[in-house]
Amino acid sequence: MNRTLVYLALLSGCFIKPNRVDPGDGGGGDDGNGSGIHDAAVDARPNPMFKPTVVANVHYSDTSATGSNGAGFYYIPVPPNSIHEGDLLLIIGNVDNGPQWNLPDASWHQERNVFFGGDGQTFVVFSKTATATEPDHYAQNIMAVSSGAFTATLLDIPKAGAFVVQHRTASTSENPVHNTADPVTISAPNTMVIFAAGADWLSSTNTFSTAPPTDYTPLASFGDRDNQDFWWTTQQIAYAYYPTPQTTPTLTGTSTSQNISGQSWAVTIAIEPAP
Repeated sequence: MNRTLVYLALLSGCFIKPNRVDPGDGGGGDDGNGSGIHDAAVDARPNPMFKPTVVANVHYSDTSATGSNGAGFYYIPVPPNSIHEGDLLLIIGNVDNGPQWNLPDASWHQERNVFFGGDGQTFVVFSKTATATEPDHYAQNIMAVSSGAFTATLLDIPKAGAFVVQHRTASTSENPVHNTADPVTISAPNTMVIFAAGADWLSSTNTFSTAPPTDYTPLASFGDRDNQDFWWTTQQIAYAYYPTPQTTPTLTGTSTSQNISGQSWAVTIAIEPAP
């Protein structure tokens, strides 16, 4: 009798043992500071496949270019097996002066195509849902260029649902450039927020560094001469998860040049996980 009770007690313990949460490798880390960003020590994790991946970063300047990219033309390669049917694809780009970016083809949607700044800068966000027959590159003209210096990133995000895009520009010239984005309203648990930003630099040729908003995980930081050099154009991209519905604080990153002032642009893309 006693032996049976002990066995039943041990067996019931298997059913009341608390779940362990795997910290994973992204989404803002274990902040524990009340920021509202995912704390893997206490929060349920989002689908591990719901994570942004940089498929390609490309650039063009007077001295350096990626592959077939050139003045007035962008070309983003797609390596084999880097995207899959149903994935959300985002192109985030940034070009000097006042050109009009063209979509790669009619299957893409223009979320933003904004010209601003004292010297003139255009930033874009294009989106589409991947099909089973995506090409091995996305390419098109950038019309009415002056210098033509640009940066562009292709992101792949599996298991993505509905999303909302916001942007904000600044008229103040400064260094460091404070890349400030408006607060984001989170409606669904485990929403991912992509933060992308750059500057309309008011002079040319310099080195730079970037910092994302607090607790955001960097995805990209590069200039039109690649790495941390630029002629006229730079951009950074980072992301974080928010476990519960909320309104974020104002999000601020920085773009710092060696000795040139600039004006900020910043974009946020709040992406819900797929149902």
